[in-house]
Amino acid sequence: MQAFQSSAPGRICLFGEHQDYLGWPAIVMAIDLRCNLTFTPRSDRQAAWSSPDLGLSNSYDLDALPETARHPDRQNDHLLAALIESRKSGWCWPSGWDVVIESEVPVQAGCSSSTALMVAWTAGLAHMAGIQLTPSELAMAAHRAEVLHFNEAGGSMDQFAIALGGLNRVHADGRHEPFSTDGIGHFILGNSGVTKDTQGILKRCKTDRLALLDKMGGHWDGALDDPADNALRLATLKNRELEMQAAQMMQGGDLDSATLAQLGQMMNVHFEGLAGPLGVSTPLIDRMCNGALKAGALGAKINGSGGGGCMIAWCADLNAQVRDGICVDPKVTACNVQPAPGAALHIHPPHFQANPVLVLAAGLGSRMKAGRPKAMLEVGPGGTPFLALILRRAVVEGCREATVVVHPKDEITASYFTSHPVKGLDLQFAIQYTPKGRSKPLGAAHAAETGLRSRPDWAGLSVTVCNGDNLPPQGAFRTLFSAEASLLACDRLALELPLERTRAFAVIHTGEDGKLQHIQEKPSDEQIEASRTADGQVRVSMNMFRLPYDGFLKVTSECPLSVERDEKELPTAVVNWAQTGSIECIPFAGAFLDLTHPSDVAIVSRALEAEGSN
Repeated sequence: MQAFQSSAPGRICLFGEHQDYLGWPAIVMAIDLRCNLTFTPRSDRQAAWSSPDLGLSNSYDLDALPETARHPDRQNDHLLAALIESRKSGWCWPSGWDVVIESEVPVQAGCSSSTALMVAWTAGLAHMAGIQLTPSELAMAAHRAEVLHFNEAGGSMDQFAIALGGLNRVHADGRHEPFSTDGIGHFILGNSGVTKDTQGILKRCKTDRLALLDKMGGHWDGALDDPADNALRLATLKNRELEMQAAQMMQGGDLDSATLAQLGQMMNVHFEGLAGPLGVSTPLIDRMCNGALKAGALGAKINGSGGGGCMIAWCADLNAQVRDGICVDPKVTACNVQPAPGAALHIHPPHFQANPVLVLAAGLGSRMKAGRPKAMLEVGPGGTPFLALILRRAVVEGCREATVVVHPKDEITASYFTSHPVKGLDLQFAIQYTPKGRSKPLGAAHAAETGLRSRPDWAGLSVTVCNGDNLPPQGAFRTLFSAEASLLACDRLALELPLERTRAFAVIHTGEDGKLQHIQEKPSDEQIEASRTADGQVRVSMNMFRLPYDGFLKVTSECPLSVERDEKELPTAVVNWAQTGSIECIPFAGAFLDLTHPSDVAIVSRALEAEGSN
């Protein structure tokens, strides 16, 4: 068996928080923050895992698993519990494995990071054992290992939400009703930065209310003499009523603005019950929710068990003001999230060629003065964004997987491709954040590093890189896909660039063997002349090249800051790779369509019209 990746999303709860363990349903949505596990089979019987982000690791002997993973004197081992429960179900593994755990889901923050890990881990165990599970079977297997094995508080809402993906109404017995996400609006996740006591909160909310239910003879009807008990009873019933009403409103999908506004107000009422009688909110979470509402959110509530962690804001449109309104404290962070698929295995058969492509599109296009990222300027037929044309060309020439690196304030790109997917392409996004203490991003090499770190499943493959503001001519991607380490050495004349425009790009210096020696950015006239090849050609780099993943990640992460621009420059990283490896400079003739200046938009549009008419 070959290496593969198992992944699972985090989740948010819109309605029905703290009621799945009472036997009532909840409306939950998987989000596009994922836990990714890379499984690499090994020859012995050790099942090992490591989490570089947390600095943790462990291993288990598959031939000597204990009877239980419960440890009264230390933290319970849920990954071991999954192995034990799987063995009880008759799963057998032909060999051990190494697993690298990398997760985008906030830890101990209410987005079910632990359940995302458990679902992805269980899906990987099933694949290693040759077991095929439906999403519901996967959810139940993860619930057995995470909850039932330890007799812990909590229902199965999280496991089903994450295994199923999308937007669902999940019942306590595992029944589920999928809802359309058309017209669902937009969501912003705010992380308070305060970790929470999940089990403590769950036990208090569950134990208190089950005791109250027992006091009332097994039903919730009838007032109680104790004011606190009665407030808890009323809040419990109100939250159930809100969930039922929301489910009826959301069944048809394609929600109009009035319905969205009503759902947002219902979320606010839901939060009042959670923050008041159930007591699961915190002063900081309260401030974050109030900040979101003042900035224009339709609704806001704490997310997850409570006592810290995250909140969510529901908006009619992508709203940067709401995101800023949530950040009421220096330790608070906020990001846009959207519906996501459930748990998935990425398994490549031996003949599969992923030909992964990394597109650098983190520029907001301020120079273009268009109010949208440069790569998303509508230049193609019917208003097609420039980036869509790049991705379609890559797919036609053999690309099956791509990651686009975007700016943290980009509220357009991922949303567009969610509703307008590129057929035949597994597309993901990575965000290039500006490090604290800096006023500007770290540069293109850092953008490439960000994209590579988001795709550990590309380890062992060669990755093609291109800019989001350059549409390569036909054949460019296919040419690079033919070599393990290569760079397009573009004919300056074929690019149709005048000499003064060439200075804005970079010229390539090669040895007699045609291998890369140096890339000179913004060359002088003398440097351009010095770069001429034996046949008199000036070769230009359009930042389009292909390098093996591991070495590429190393040189981008270790790339020094340039003196002139105080950035990690991509040509520097590529040249550094060439010092120890061989990069083939492939002569290539063809005109790129370039979006550098505002005047380029009309030029590109006319060129595409002419291309389409031929």
